[in-house]
Parts: sequence; C-alpha cells; structure tokens
Amino acid sequence: METKKANITVMGCGPRRIFSLILPAIITLIALSVFSGVLVADFVMWDDDIFIYKNPKLGGLSFESIYWAFTDADLMMRYNPLTLISWSATYHFFGLNPFGYHLVNWILHGLSSGVLFLIIRKILLAARGKFQPPVHRPGWYIDLTAAIATLCWAIHPLRVEPVAWATDRTYCQAVFFLLLSTLFYIKAIESEFEKKKYLIWIGTAVIFYTLSLLSYAIGITYFAVLFILDVYLFKRIGENIGWYKSHAAKKVLLEKIIFANPAVLIAITSVVVRNYSNSPWGPPVSFSEFGVFDRLMQAVYIIVYYSYRPFYPIDLSPVYSSLVAFD
Repeated sequence: METKKANITVMGCGPRRIFSLILPAIITLIALSVFSGVLVADFVMWDDDIFIYKNPKLGGLSFESIYWAFTDADLMMRYNPLTLISWSATYHFFGLNPFGYHLVNWILHGLSSGVLFLIIRKILLAARGKFQPPVHRPGWYIDLTAAIATLCWAIHPLRVEPVAWATDRTYCQAVFFLLLSTLFYIKAIESEFEKKKYLIWIGTAVIFYTLSLLSYAIGITYFAVLFILDVYLFKRIGENIGWYKSHAAKKVLLEKIIFANPAVLIAITSVVVRNYSNSPWGPPVSFSEFGVFDRLMQAVYIIVYYSYRPFYPIDLSPVYSSLVAFD
C-alpha cells in the first residue's frame, strides 16, 4: 500500500511539474505576441541615425569591428562595447534592414520575460521556506503568482520604449544578461554546500554580470541588491549579534567584492569615455554650471517621478521636459 501511495504521489506531481517547466515558454510567447508589432517598425531619426543607419563605422562582424567596439569611444555616451558588437552582428546578417534590429530587441525581451519568471518563482519558493507562513501555499499558487508578477513587468507600457526603439538594444541586452546573472546567483545559493556546483554557478553569475555591464552599465549597483537578498531572503547573514565576524559573513563579503570589481572598472571607464570622447553628445556639464546640490536634487526628483510612473503609465514620452529643466 505504501509503494502504491508513493507512486500515486509522484504521478500527481508530474503534470504540475511539466506545467512549471512550460510556463516560462508560455510567458515568453505572450510577451512576444504583445510586442510583435515592432517587427514592422522602421528606424527613427533619434539616435538610430547616429548609431545605426548613418554610422560610417558600423559594418559586418569581424576582428576589426570587435576591436573598434572596445577601443573607439567616439560614438559612445557610455561604455557599451558588447552592444556595438551586437549591432555589427545584426548588420552582418541584415544590413540596414530595420527588421533585423527590431527582431533582436524583440527576442531579447521575450527571453528576459521567461528568465524573470524563473527568478520570481525561486524567490517565492525561498520566501516560503525561510519565513514559513501559517498557510502553506501549494505549488500551483506559487507558479500563478510568479506568472502574474512577470507579466506585469513584461507587457507594461513602460517596456515599449526599449523594445520598440532599435537603439535601445542597450537596455534589452543588459537586462537579459543581468537577469541571467540573478538566476545563476540564486542557483549558487541553493547549492552553497556543494562546493563544485556553487563555484560553477557563482562564476557563471559573475560572467553574465560582466556581460551586462559591457552591454550597458544599468546594473552598476547590482552587487548591493545581492547583499540585500542575502540578508532578507536567504538569511545568510545578519541574524545574530556580531554576525559580521563570522566565516559566513566573510564569504558573503568576498562574493560581493568579486561582483563589485567589474562594476568599478566599468564605472571608471564610462566616466573616462564620457569626458574624453569626441562624440556628438558634447562635453558633460561642468560642476560650475550644475553643482553637486543641483545634481542631487535632480536625482531625487527623478527617483520620485519614476516611483509612481509604473502605477500611472499615462502620457508616456521618451523624454520628459520636466526632467530636463525644473525649479
């Protein structure tokens, strides 16, 4: 009877397990379907001309184009060589046909949506195990919650600009690699006591993080997010008095230093590129023209502005004049 009961339990888990595996594919297809209109979009005369269809240095994929991407900062407002290589690869296969450039953005966003579902699902499962809520949520509840949360991000109106604008490959590519880094970091924590697996996953997470930074440095403070996950979700540190003296705390700190190294290097490189390149953007505004206090005020204004924008996605625009000039 016990054997039969065990067989029934395994068989009962089968369909739900299969459903959990195909859910990322379903979410990816939904995101791709919603944004399928971008495949017939054209270029715009808003940075597309500078970076793509009027860029004299953009050519097919070659050793010369790869060298150019890493060393020639003339067109870079920030250091993003992997995006330049991505555009070169697209040019290699599609020339200046806008379809190819939108196609890659479209695919990257779809794949990011699927990866995000896996991340949210793992976070919810970890939270259920760590915090032990009084009501035990079944597996399907976790899957459904993760799917809804993912779709809220994947098909939100604020995603239109990076997906539909060819030049914003920078964001799509950087986010895709950043999400992969997060997924492999969580897998590393899950395998923390299996040294070989842990080293493989944490190394993979660092590699994808570096690829994200080289695509666009939007994840420059990502290592701080991982530290927050360690404290509040995975409870690896911070639970006891004097936790910072423990071996676990030293291990977590070493991890974050490893992640911080490429971030610091890319940050320094980006500042150098921005100040010394002959780009069409013009030199950065000096501190005498726009002081430290003014910059802090603008930063706070933008943080507040975008804190409610996801909940009020009305009258959206690629550029808001109120963020450029304000009192």
